[in-house]
Amino acid sequence: MNPTLNLTMTPAQLEATRQALLGPFSDALIDHVVRINLYQPQPPHLDASVAALARQLGWVSGEGAAAPLGLSTLGQLVSTSLREYTFWVQRQRTAHGEGRHPAFANAAYAGLDVLEVGSGWGCNLVSLQPHARRVLGVEPTAVYRQLTPILCEREGVPTVAVVDGLGEALPLADASFDVVICYSSHQYMDTRAAFADMARVLRRGGQLQLVCGVFDQVMGTLWSQIKAHPRPSLLKHATEVVVNTLSYQHLGRRLLRRGWQGTTDAPIYAQQSHQAKWLEAVGLSVRHDLTLRDGSDCIMVAQKR
Repeated sequence: MNPTLNLTMTPAQLEATRQALLGPFSDALIDHVVRINLYQPQPPHLDASVAALARQLGWVSGEGAAAPLGLSTLGQLVSTSLREYTFWVQRQRTAHGEGRHPAFANAAYAGLDVLEVGSGWGCNLVSLQPHARRVLGVEPTAVYRQLTPILCEREGVPTVAVVDGLGEALPLADASFDVVICYSSHQYMDTRAAFADMARVLRRGGQLQLVCGVFDQVMGTLWSQIKAHPRPSLLKHATEVVVNTLSYQHLGRRLLRRGWQGTTDAPIYAQQSHQAKWLEAVGLSVRHDLTLRDGSDCIMVAQKR
């Protein structure tokens, strides 16, 4: 098991994080750590107090040419959640699939029990909460769950429920949800096992809604990036994606891992046909009429038989 999944902030760290993300420098602080997370340059006139606060919180270490800014393990986890929060704000606080597909329209969730697997801190749940009867997230990374009430408080909305659990072993009863949504998180799981457990918790006639990268689209994007910037790290990542995806499709396991299980360091982007086959095998009927390619993503909807 990836030790970062169980890493937690102490009560003191948690309160300091809350004060920072609700305080007067919060916008600049979020922008600062998200830029580091995305390998983007800092603004030319970054307030020194903001950089100092990020270091004080234990998210960032180092400064200057001799010691480049870097994220600590905690900082990596926090900045990932803040990156997702930033993207959510930029898309006008809509759920990831909203406006991209008719199945993801807010009205489609009215009166339904909705589960998100791999929910992160819960931005999509916040968007769906006013429309669904009940929303719940399952997320194995403790720091993400710790940030849920803080970011909900920042937004002035009721805290959404996010519980600990893995997609392959959901801590939920059979047939307890009308909709399961999974936005690009099953690619980090044992996908076939996760599909089986998502199908288990769906009620008959319920839908599994997936947004995911698929092999041909992802490799096309990676190839374009390599041609533009042939960095060794990018070549290594592309090699890992190819080896892990093909080995998982044909052998049922990843051949290349970095020593941890259940981490986001070894994504697989299975071909659409393989994912459809795995969905059918666990009692779900793929709605080909609702499946579409959207930019770099594939949107798939499957219904429980």
